[in-house]
Amino acid sequence: MAEILYGRRYRIMTANLDVSRLRCTFYIEKNMTETPNYSEISIFNLSAASENQIIETGSRIVLEAGYEGSQYGLIFDGEIVQPLRSKQEGTTYALSRAATPVRTSLNRAAPLFDSGRGGGTTIVQVQDWTI
Repeated sequence: MAEILYGRRYRIMTANLDVSRLRCTFYIEKNMTETPNYSEISIFNLSAASENQIIETGSRIVLEAGYEGSQYGLIFDGEIVQPLRSKQEGTTYALSRAATPVRTSLNRAAPLFDSGRGGGTTIVQVQDWTI
């Protein structure tokens, strides 16, 4: 768990690693429309082994945040869309993860096409599309 600052705390899990003790920043965008929610979570100064493990096996990221006590809980649980590695201030490396909520991609993509006449079932088309 991250250091406590005025009762605030957060926890970030990805690829079976708790990276909360490292410097982390996050931006979460949630809305009430059909536009998918979005997050960008940056983890700073990971070891090369941890960074590779996250890039290769980390397909999901979970962020919990809030205040000590009952005002603490899940803020974001999503699938990683794009990992980005960057260098800041000459010596600081950051691994940023763009993510969308779990199952958003397939749930949003299925209605975007029509099977039409004689085009087969939608299930077959979705299976063909995801392979």
